[in-house]
Amino acid sequence: MWANRRVWYSFLFVFLFVPTFISAQKAGAEGAFLFTAKEAEQLRHAEGEWEVFQLTRASSDGPRVLVQRPELKGSKDDPLIETASPVDLFVSIERNKAPVDMDSLEIKAKKGFFSKSLTKKLRPYIKGTLIQAKGIKIPSGKFIIQITISDSDGAKTIASYRLSVKKQ
Repeated sequence: MWANRRVWYSFLFVFLFVPTFISAQKAGAEGAFLFTAKEAEQLRHAEGEWEVFQLTRASSDGPRVLVQRPELKGSKDDPLIETASPVDLFVSIERNKAPVDMDSLEIKAKKGFFSKSLTKKLRPYIKGTLIQAKGIKIPSGKFIIQITISDSDGAKTIASYRLSVKKQ
C-alpha cells in the first residue's frame, strides 16, 4: 500500500509541479528588465539635454558593433534607436583585424557622470559574438547607451546610441 502512495505522489509531483517550475524558468529567460524604474529616473535625459549630448564614437581598428534589432535610425555619427517596451535586442559584434575579445564587452547607460553597467544583465543573452534577447523591458524615456568592446590585439571600439523608448 505504501508503494502505491509513493507512485501516486511521484505522479503528482511530475505532472503538477515540474511544468510550473519549467514555466517559471522560461519566464525568467525572457522579459527581463534592462534597468529598474528608479535607475531609469537617474538615467533618463530631458528633452533639451538629450539632443545636445555628444555621442562617443571611437573610430578605430577594433571590432564592429552592428545593432540589427531594433532598427537603427539617424546618421552614422548620430545613431538613434526608437522602440517600445518590451523589445527584442539583436546585436552582432564582428571581427575587424583581430578576433573579438567578448570578455572585454561593457554595455552602459549614461547620463553625465552617472553610468549604470548593463553588462551583467545582458550576459545571459550573449552567444559567441551575438547578443540576442527577447522581450527586454525598458522604462519609457530617452537614454544614452554605450557599448565598448576590444579585440585580442587591444584595439577598442566605443559606440554610443540614443535610445528612445515610447510609453505604451
